[in-house]
Amino acid sequence: AHEDFPATLEGTNSSTVGRVTRFYEKFMIKFVDKVIAAELLYTGTMEKHYKVHPTVIMNFPNLDSFNLSVDASAVINEYELEGKVVLSQIGAIGDTRGTYETLEALQHLRFGNLICFLIGKTTPEVRSRIKEIVEKYNIQEKVVLLLDGIRHEDIPKYYKVSDITM
Repeated sequence: AHEDFPATLEGTNSSTVGRVTRFYEKFMIKFVDKVIAAELLYTGTMEKHYKVHPTVIMNFPNLDSFNLSVDASAVINEYELEGKVVLSQIGAIGDTRGTYETLEALQHLRFGNLICFLIGKTTPEVRSRIKEIVEKYNIQEKVVLLLDGIRHEDIPKYYKVSDITM
């Protein structure tokens, strides 16, 4: 279990879908031998709704990605980041991570020294929506789109240059 999916639907216009999904999960969980959860956040919900006690195996990034001794000078030089405030979203890009809201907020930030990296793979629909927002708010100079991702071994360089990550 990676999340409490029915809960994401129950408080929306899709509340009926949420209830049906909860019912479906409650029925199907009877056929599994063990439930593994990726975090502690929704284990209580699983115990409450499904009467199961999941084993938790935490889902978090490899801490080597936050290596502060990595040389990020190539990234700093390539994007002329000296003296800039860097906001980065690395990983999943799209609806559930606040990507669109962040881009829309950038229009209100008048700092000339701000740059936002969006780094990760995404769908053609999300890519199109991102480009629409960037053009609509004329924030092209503030946003670097690396939507095809980067080499895994380069991730620590982007974390190092980032002042804010989301």
